[in-house]
Amino acid sequence: MGKPILCLDFDGVIHSYSSGWKGADVIPDPPVAGAFQFIVDASAIFDVQVFSSRSHQPGGIEAMREWFKKWDETPGDHATTTCASLFVSFPDHKPPAMISIDDRSMLFDGTWPRVDDLRKFQPWNKRLTGATGDHPQGKLNGDDEGGLRMAIAADQRNGIIRVDFGKPVAWLGLDKATALALADNLRKHAQSLPTH
Repeated sequence: MGKPILCLDFDGVIHSYSSGWKGADVIPDPPVAGAFQFIVDASAIFDVQVFSSRSHQPGGIEAMREWFKKWDETPGDHATTTCASLFVSFPDHKPPAMISIDDRSMLFDGTWPRVDDLRKFQPWNKRLTGATGDHPQGKLNGDDEGGLRMAIAADQRNGIIRVDFGKPVAWLGLDKATALALADNLRKHAQSLPTH
């Protein structure tokens, strides 16, 4: 038995895709922060395969290979000591993966989502809330996943303050100014609620 397959989508997962679709063989943007190191690390356990909507189109796989090679050779924050391109393969059909990572998928846990929720779906890089991928104060510890955009709203009907983190959150690290701004924002929204 070989390693289990980890299937990674390309656009929006490895390639930052900030310019949007330009064609199967046109890949203009840099890697998503941490993507190359993740690939190198995951390859110790998984057979990492990159499958994309580009994979079955003329020039798509070759363009992805060339993109990896270019960015492997370009210095920067994405760079690793080992070329990430050495640890990926590019199947032309979706592989029988143990697990997949895709920016445009929902995890099915046995409960069917509401169709309206599907219509409102946004990939991570288009959401107003959730992880930003940056570390403005440096990485605080090994569990630090980076900055977080959150939304705060007063739910007048239910008399509660709703804080949307956009993702599961175990802890927050806030500098003094941010902590005070969050407290002021919570207080402002709380004061707008009716008194029961």
